Amino acid sequence: MNSRIPGACDVKAWTEVSMDYVAFDSARREAVRGWWRAFTDPEELAAAVDRLQDQAAAIDDEVDRARAYRYLKTLDDLVSEARAPECEPVRRAEDVLLGASRLDGTSAGQG
Repeated sequence: MNSRIPGACDVKAWTEVSMDYVAFDSARREAVRGWWRAFTDPEELAAAVDRLQDQAAAIDDEVDRARAYRYLKTLDDLVSEARAPECEPVRRAEDVLLGASRLDGTSAGQG
């Protein structure tokens, strides 16, 4: 894009500012997708959230950093729930729901 055109944006500058958030968001999605699929230990989830906290603090753009911290609040809640003991019937129901939501296998094998 030509920066001399009124209203044109500097793509390079936008990418550099936004890239910190893009990297954070990618790591956040990986951690959320990994929970109950790649790992089930609440401490692994907590460690992933700690790494995301460090990454969020390094985001230069104030708006993107605030957005990252909002996601981290949700993830902190998820860690708290994961660490909390739960009753057996609820755990089994969650296991059934998680199994049914997996993308591998057929729907008949997921029930």
